[in-house]
Amino acid sequence: MDICIYKLWTITEFTIIWLINDFDYLTMNKKPDPNMSDANLLAEAFQNVTPLPGRKIIRKKRGVTKRNVKTSTAVCSPTINKKTPPANRRIYETLIPGQIDGIDSSLARKFKRGKVPIENTLDMHGLKQKEAEKGLSDFINFSFNTNLRCLLVITGKGSGLEGSGVLKKMTPHWLNSPLNREKILSFTEAKQSDGGAGALYVLLRKNKK
Repeated sequence: MDICIYKLWTITEFTIIWLINDFDYLTMNKKPDPNMSDANLLAEAFQNVTPLPGRKIIRKKRGVTKRNVKTSTAVCSPTINKKTPPANRRIYETLIPGQIDGIDSSLARKFKRGKVPIENTLDMHGLKQKEAEKGLSDFINFSFNTNLRCLLVITGKGSGLEGSGVLKKMTPHWLNSPLNREKILSFTEAKQSDGGAGALYVLLRKNKK
């Protein structure tokens, strides 16, 4: 009886020592998966161990620990990083002096004859080209926002003085720039008493805002 107990103890002791050495070898040579729980790590260490007679080792299926990961819907959104399309803006045809855009014939005749009262005047004499272009745009914008309709723009006749001919030539182009053109119904050469060939009448749309 004592001999059997001694043999059983010897076998148990040997098994424990082997398991410790085998476990040390596994943990030293294999880095644990950070996603595995302690129970799974222990189960993996004992996966090749032969149980003692009459005993069973319950093995759990290895699984990856679930983590609560919030998925950002913004990344998957089809509208992200897309530029908002500009508002539909009406494209106006280019005006030439004397052309009328959408006003009745009676007002058109009065405007061409200089019979519509002038409500604001811009004199561009002495301005450089860039200054004149900006000054004209500011003038149109201010007049439109203050509900003025008939304007007088003095460009000069281009008599040979430096810059005067350029301003006269460029003013119709500036009036047709998109931000100015959408506010303008017509422009035409002024009558002689208001500057003649060196000036333009400009008729603005009604500001409905």
